[in-house]
Amino acid sequence: MKKQLTSCAQGRVKPLSHVNDPVFSSKMIGDGVAITPTHPEIVSPCDGIVSMVFPTQHAFGISSEGIDILIHIGIDTVSLQGKHFKALIKEGDHVQAHQVCVVCDFKEIQEAGLSIDTMMIISNKPEDVEIVIHDETRDVSIHDTLITWSK
Repeated sequence: MKKQLTSCAQGRVKPLSHVNDPVFSSKMIGDGVAITPTHPEIVSPCDGIVSMVFPTQHAFGISSEGIDILIHIGIDTVSLQGKHFKALIKEGDHVQAHQVCVVCDFKEIQEAGLSIDTMMIISNKPEDVEIVIHDETRDVSIHDTLITWSK
């Protein structure tokens, strides 16, 4: 049975290789996609459990059926020390697909000179799992499937 991750944001999806950060573009953390958001809400791409929320609220993790997903909002946004981010979740919370997890002020983030590219990465890949990344450049809504996997 195939499982899916929908987009964590409404916006424009692009391959990780097009992100202006070598940690993400080289897939050091894992494979996935980047989305340039057009709306302030970052949502859960699936049902799962919040495994972590970074203290500066610019990144969070979700575990779902053996897969760990990292959502990292922006590039170098840790430097903002939480300014312009409001997490609505905490570690241990059960989340549903499309549930708003973080609200961002992307205008302020961009005015600070930072990219708002938001990475959705599978940070672990169990050996018995096949993952397919749907990262062609296109506009997406939070209901569009970007990653599928199956055992």
